[in-house]
Amino acid sequence: MISIALLTVFLCLSGGALVDEARAQTAAPDPAGADAVQAEEEARTEVAQDTAQAEVLPPLTLEELKQLGKKRMELQYKSPETPRFKRYLRAASKKMDEDDYPGAKELLERLNVSRLNKVELGKYYRLLGYLSYQLGEAPEALAYFRKAIAQESLPLRDQEKLMFSIVQLEAAVENWPGVLASMDEWARFVPFPTGLSFYLRAIAHYQMDQPDLSLENAEWAALIETDPPESWLQLLAALYVLKEDYASVTPVLEELVVRFPKKAYWIQLSLIYGASEGYDESLSVQQLALLQGFLTEDRELRRLARSYVFAGLPYEAATLLDAGLSDEKIEPTPKVYELLANSWIQAREFDRSMEPLKKAAALSDDGNLYLRLGQVFMAREDWSNAAKYFKQAVAKSGLKAPGSADLLLGIVYYNEDETAEALKWFRRAKKHETTRKTANDWMDHIAKETQSS
Repeated sequence: MISIALLTVFLCLSGGALVDEARAQTAAPDPAGADAVQAEEEARTEVAQDTAQAEVLPPLTLEELKQLGKKRMELQYKSPETPRFKRYLRAASKKMDEDDYPGAKELLERLNVSRLNKVELGKYYRLLGYLSYQLGEAPEALAYFRKAIAQESLPLRDQEKLMFSIVQLEAAVENWPGVLASMDEWARFVPFPTGLSFYLRAIAHYQMDQPDLSLENAEWAALIETDPPESWLQLLAALYVLKEDYASVTPVLEELVVRFPKKAYWIQLSLIYGASEGYDESLSVQQLALLQGFLTEDRELRRLARSYVFAGLPYEAATLLDAGLSDEKIEPTPKVYELLANSWIQAREFDRSMEPLKKAAALSDDGNLYLRLGQVFMAREDWSNAAKYFKQAVAKSGLKAPGSADLLLGIVYYNEDETAEALKWFRRAKKHETTRKTANDWMDHIAKETQSS
């Protein structure tokens, strides 16, 4: 299992300013104090429980919607709005357009609700709902919107829009069961669900810790919409990653890279390819990201260097690391210098490997890199420098294979024809189980040479 930034899901609803502003408003401190906050939370919980337990009615057929639409039109004809009501609504709407919400509310409060007919009540409560929303009173807005719908007098197109506003407001106050219940109510009047409706269901199920249901709806949202918004694809990708379904998340990230070419998506796609053992594809994606200037951070450049080495391209790894160190984009740590040195060695650029390997050894907490450095000089038959760094390895200690430096020092001094010094180090090597047999073999070899001379 991998851990990547992809798991950070941006759960921002794409339903427009209504949701964004409502969230900002409902996040503000409640001036009524802690008691009011607690009371509101309890009321919201009750609503959530009620809506979650509400019976889900079947969707209306096209014929039923047609007949219901005709009844609403007849009701509009039979119960017309009075001139006085129209005048007050126009005046209140004008004040709202001028951001004079208290003035709009004062005007509406002058109307005698008991004298309004069903058509007027529907429009009256709807306007009060929008006014409450603008005043940052999301729960009140929800209540007014529901009263407007309960009049069963709004034209079906207006009712459908208002019901979807309820869905969005439920999301804004984070009443996720309410989102689902309100969505079910809205869906009864919509013959063909939209991608956005599935996306909002996916968000609600995600927030309710129901990832399977969330994924099912997120997939439908992306399928229905020709060009799904970025946030929809983000959610879908995150859900696939949670299920470790890398085969399914790959095309989603590929679409994000093409349509929304951001650094995060390039990096995530390379990681996903790597997680599913598509190492060549992972390297290609990283190279393209580098060309576009997306790979600028230490860990990103080091990851690309390791990918180069894994792909058998050590020269490219070394030049990348060299440039990153020169530009101070890569931190000069022992691990980085070791990777750089090993890359030059694999590229058979032995002279260029010396300096980074020396720096890595000096910065390291143990003597293993000094041992590696000595081996490089030993391979070049530079016995003097080999002995120098093997001794530094012994002095720094912490070797993964205790006795290895002692054994190699014995071999170095043997090649320098310093037999006594060689035997001294071979005797030290005999004290370690891992090097005992080899040290004995060398000592036997020296003994035979001495007897024959």
